[in-house]
Amino acid sequence: MSHAPGLIQSIERSSAMLRLIGAAPAGLRVKEIADALGPAQAAARGIPHTLAHVGCVTQDDGRYRLCIAEGQPARAVLEATA
Repeated sequence: MSHAPGLIQSIERSSAMLRLIGAAPAGLRVKEIADALGPAQAAARGIPHTLAHVGCVTQDDGRYRLCIAEGQPARAVLEATA
């Protein structure tokens, strides 16, 4: 992922992680996220943890899965922002 001037890199990474996690119904582990997107290990841990804290993903048995607000289909949100 290349960073464009004027954009916030952490939001770019978060969006990429949401799309990646959304494409994996069985969920992904931190290592799988880092391997797929190549961010620094701290970002690969911190961003999914933060996304879980704010309710965008769930974390169970070491895997992160997409979970947008109740009543709002996650796929529709991702497709609208892609």
